Amino acid sequence: HFYLEKTIQKFQKNELVSEKIFSAIVKSCSSLQDTMQLSTIYPSMTGNDGSFYALLQHIINFSVPELERGKTIIVPGGWGIKETDKSITQRGSVLFLCHKIANENTCRFAICNTGEGSQFHPKTISDSTSNVLMKFTVILEQVPLNRIKDSSFWFFLLRSAVYPRNTST
Repeated sequence: HFYLEKTIQKFQKNELVSEKIFSAIVKSCSSLQDTMQLSTIYPSMTGNDGSFYALLQHIINFSVPELERGKTIIVPGGWGIKETDKSITQRGSVLFLCHKIANENTCRFAICNTGEGSQFHPKTISDSTSNVLMKFTVILEQVPLNRIKDSSFWFFLLRSAVYPRNTST
């Protein structure tokens, strides 16, 4: 938190940074601060129903309502696999980004993954090299804002990050 405030102050004093760029920096730092706050209540791989409910309520009641034009919310997600009753043997992380665009009723939603599970993301072939290119970020355009405000949307996205899958059952 302190580092982000110092960064904003540094750019504010820089005469080479335009007002538009400075505004983007402030919005980015605000998004990161919100994500850090969200991460303090995030019940990653705990299977704790109460904590998961509190997380969903925070997203629906605080994060999404504050989503104004040009602002982005960042929600960590992921998945885990347990092969025994106590240990998690595999874990993957993703980030969900929701960016409010000019239209009042839609947003841009992105799923970012660069680790485990990225083999399930779309691929394309490079025109110049014929290499297979991974699309680590999937972007969904014009997602209705009422879907982003729906707790069931977030429940299904975040469930695998809170409740690791048990392979023994």
